[in-house]
Amino acid sequence: MFVPTPDQIDMEYHFMDAFDNYEREITARWIVQLCQEKGDWMPFTKPEIDKYHLSKTGKPFYFNGIVAPEYGIEERGHLFHIGMKFVARLPIQARAVCDGVGL
Repeated sequence: MFVPTPDQIDMEYHFMDAFDNYEREITARWIVQLCQEKGDWMPFTKPEIDKYHLSKTGKPFYFNGIVAPEYGIEERGHLFHIGMKFVARLPIQARAVCDGVGL
């Protein structure tokens, strides 16, 4: 099964209708950007994403309801884990799809 890396997510456009509302879609973008910096779909802490978001915007980070089974983000202990349901909702670059299937 092809699983795209964070760098293979298409960040050019808004994640329209991917997470059921605008606020969660913006939240998802920030999570992807953090994972792009980390280089993988690594678990992260609330202080970690707060620090990242604050450094880029000067504003606090809000999850906006994205931590839920249907969106593929799960909190275990103090870590937020990214699951396949999250990744499957994201727009993948066409090049990544072709590479993933050997084209």
